[in-house]
Amino acid sequence: MKTLLLLLACVLAGSAFAQNTQNELKGLKTVLEETHIAPRTIDDAFSRDVFRRFIKIVDSRGLLLTQQEYALLKQYETSLDDEYQKGELTFLQAFLPIYKKRLLAHQEAIQRMTDKPLDFTKKEALVAVEGKRDTIFHLANEQESYKIQERLIKYACLLRYEAQGKEKKADLPTFVPQVRKTELRRIKRILEHAEGFEQYITNRYLLAVAICYDPHSYYMNLTSVQGFMSGLTSQGLSFGINLMENEQDEIVIDQLIPGGSAWNSNKLHVGDVLLSIQWEGKEAIDLVGAGVEEAYAVIEQSNKGKAFFVFRQKDGATDTIKLAKTVTRQDENTIKCFVIQGKKKIGYISLPAFYQGCARDVGSAIVKMKKEGIEGLIMDIRDNGGGSMDEGNELAGIFIDQGALMIVNSRQNKPTIIKDPNRGTMFDAPMVVMINRNSASASEIFSSTLQDYHRALIVGSKTYGKSTGQGIVPINKENPKTGFAKITQIKIYRVNGRTAQFVGVEPDIEMIDDSEVDFMRESDAPHALKPDTVNKKVLFVPLPLIPIEDLRQKHLGRMTPSNGLYKIMQAIRKIKDAQQDVYKQIPIDKEGFLKWRADLEANLPQEVDFAKDLPTLQANSLQADAVWLAQDEYAKEMHQNILDSLKKDVHVAECYQILLDWIAML
Repeated sequence: MKTLLLLLACVLAGSAFAQNTQNELKGLKTVLEETHIAPRTIDDAFSRDVFRRFIKIVDSRGLLLTQQEYALLKQYETSLDDEYQKGELTFLQAFLPIYKKRLLAHQEAIQRMTDKPLDFTKKEALVAVEGKRDTIFHLANEQESYKIQERLIKYACLLRYEAQGKEKKADLPTFVPQVRKTELRRIKRILEHAEGFEQYITNRYLLAVAICYDPHSYYMNLTSVQGFMSGLTSQGLSFGINLMENEQDEIVIDQLIPGGSAWNSNKLHVGDVLLSIQWEGKEAIDLVGAGVEEAYAVIEQSNKGKAFFVFRQKDGATDTIKLAKTVTRQDENTIKCFVIQGKKKIGYISLPAFYQGCARDVGSAIVKMKKEGIEGLIMDIRDNGGGSMDEGNELAGIFIDQGALMIVNSRQNKPTIIKDPNRGTMFDAPMVVMINRNSASASEIFSSTLQDYHRALIVGSKTYGKSTGQGIVPINKENPKTGFAKITQIKIYRVNGRTAQFVGVEPDIEMIDDSEVDFMRESDAPHALKPDTVNKKVLFVPLPLIPIEDLRQKHLGRMTPSNGLYKIMQAIRKIKDAQQDVYKQIPIDKEGFLKWRADLEANLPQEVDFAKDLPTLQANSLQADAVWLAQDEYAKEMHQNILDSLKKDVHVAECYQILLDWIAML
């Protein structure tokens, strides 16, 4: 059998495609070994990792390759390191015809199974595979695979049926053609990919190689890099969203452009999955199973009017966001700033990302707030996945007089201390920094620096745990069209020599939110770099200790069963504890499914009587913002939506109370 596979492989062996791929593989190996902060040993363990990651990428649901085919390919599991060293493609060339054959067979099977009526009264269930997220599982034969595929189609129909709400205008069978179209589209876009089938699969293999060094190292083809760079410099009308395809071939938000329409909505996050787009007055375009190029084609249909985007968030909930194309503005109005009124005036700044110039914009906002007499500040970096490391340092420097901010380590240089470039501070009153599970990278630099200097109280839940920096480099400097690699090149350490990498930043006062429902952090990602320390003498002078324990006890004293925040946090803990069991077995008959969904809803946090359970949070726009808001109706609408949301934010309301406690202790 292996001889037969090798004969099939020879079809491509002498082709230009094979030669180009060999060059890319060699180039990727070179840049990873020369520039990655922790290059891997190329051995059988590395080979097994690449093999498993690649199979998981191209057959994430385990429906294409049967156990027999997987066993056939598994003979290469410990030889990929040798191929990698030599720049050979024996495994890939053997894989391509097998995979293509299975795609074609699966395509035919889906068409066949959906031509007949599906029985939504039959008592059966989808049963989850036990194991870790990277568990590889394949069914015994094609018949078993098709049986599971049919159940997945029924499940997808049930989800669409249930999403109609109470009216349920369309009956279940009407959704079968839609789901069939989606499933067939998944396969067609691989077989007829714009880059070509072989090149598309090769790119997935190169991706598998890169992410086996660490989760943030990627292979990127020229198209991906061009889209990434154009998003950074775009000056025209846009929604302000950069999209990409993840390992599961879903279309996800890769970047929110600061000042863009999506950014200003304050409802979207990097990693949210795009499900559909509907321009006003037109039918919705289903994008499940589509490629990123199809999504951009829908986005480019018009520069006028508004469009409804449906996204699936990390906690599984779907949200519809109405956006308009605007000229992206990156100025002091990019951040969200308000003054919370009450016993004391407290400034509130929401920073969704560390974009170029954000430190300057925050500084400008603080000047405006000080004119309004604020006595404390809430800096909200929940769901802030990072951005510019330099901006993170500059922002920390606004609140610290002088001294070291962090330590950077790379393979090329000794550990380097990054210092506050400017002496003096713009704001020295009590300050709370809000963090959560999705706060990462530059957010962790900023929050940990202020924590080490005793400059701010850190409130929320433990951060994600990414404390590394990446750079994009061409695989072949002489021919940059061959592809690029985003490579982890530096490790970042706190001024105390420890790192947030893998372990995150621990809050001074824990206050969980719904980001905890998704239990994934850096420490859960395969091949994540482990934490270490750096031996570098750093002179820094922390401020007097914050009365953390006293503030924590006052906070806990408010967490009674009647408190709105307490109710929400208890519900989140309940969901988090139960979620793995809930999804182990999902009924896919109509009656059983609707009961299962109703039980899920019963466990969700219920609507809180805000005025009853918490002091009413009164917040106003900055007086200085009145002029520009009056000149832009759409910006005014978005700004008001954020303000309305802020007034109902129980976490911000509790941070306001914590600051009142702190100010009273001074």
